[in-house]
Amino acid sequence: MKNRVLGFKIIIFLAIVFFAGAIFEFSFPVYAQNTYDYIQLESIPGFEDSGSDLKSYIESVYKFGIWTVGIAAVLMITIGGFMYLTSAGNTSKMDVAKKVVTDAIIGLVVALGAYLILYVINPDLIKINISMEQLGTSSGTGVGTTVPSATSSKTCSDGKCSQIDSAVANNAYGVDAATLKSILVAGEGCNKSLSTDGYGSCGYSQALPKIRAWCGITGSNSETCSKVQNDVQLDVNCAAKLIKSNAGRCGTEINQVASCYNSGKPNNCSNTTSNYCGRVNSYYATCN
Repeated sequence: MKNRVLGFKIIIFLAIVFFAGAIFEFSFPVYAQNTYDYIQLESIPGFEDSGSDLKSYIESVYKFGIWTVGIAAVLMITIGGFMYLTSAGNTSKMDVAKKVVTDAIIGLVVALGAYLILYVINPDLIKINISMEQLGTSSGTGVGTTVPSATSSKTCSDGKCSQIDSAVANNAYGVDAATLKSILVAGEGCNKSLSTDGYGSCGYSQALPKIRAWCGITGSNSETCSKVQNDVQLDVNCAAKLIKSNAGRCGTEINQVASCYNSGKPNNCSNTTSNYCGRVNSYYATCN
């Protein structure tokens, strides 16, 4: 009896989580795209190639939940079947086995029913519409901030790292040229070589392998590193995309941009690498 009750509770719990997760996922508000934007550094088991941004992460969790419910249901049905076969004609044990199987089937139907109900109501409900490119649609430094266009702000013409000037001015995400160059020159040292930190960072952006994958650069870690090292525009665009995606929670003030670029957190300059924020801010001040 205890096994039957436990199995029933597990299946029902997973079904409820599945249903609630589906509703939460499909009604994910726009403001949360900015507030909780982050780069996925670990993959969901079984979905390692699904992508590395928030949208892909939620999709992977959702798919993982479906598999979990299905596997749990099959497991409980198998256990119930085994209990029935070994009941040796004991009516009480046979009833328990039947209930285990019945409860597992009910749980599976509830879980899959959540998907079916949403699909019948509107097929679009089962589509995830969280887009990293939707970040930043209003002014200010809070949620929805758009980094200023490179054509509307000051630029850095000191001659340092001039090989990236054209790519910076023409970055695909409209990030302020002075901000972007300050990050690449003062923060990352204008060095496209593979970092010696052991994390695989490289390019003028010094982007991690996971960040490069998030930027849509495909291949092994060494292949993506080679691609950004040999394509300045691709490299700079990746840095610009990260700065823009961080803008919703970090704003566009230079110290905050530097804090988030280096540590992934706003208001964290004191914990950045080798006075990262200070170096970026000092260089930015020389631009006009």
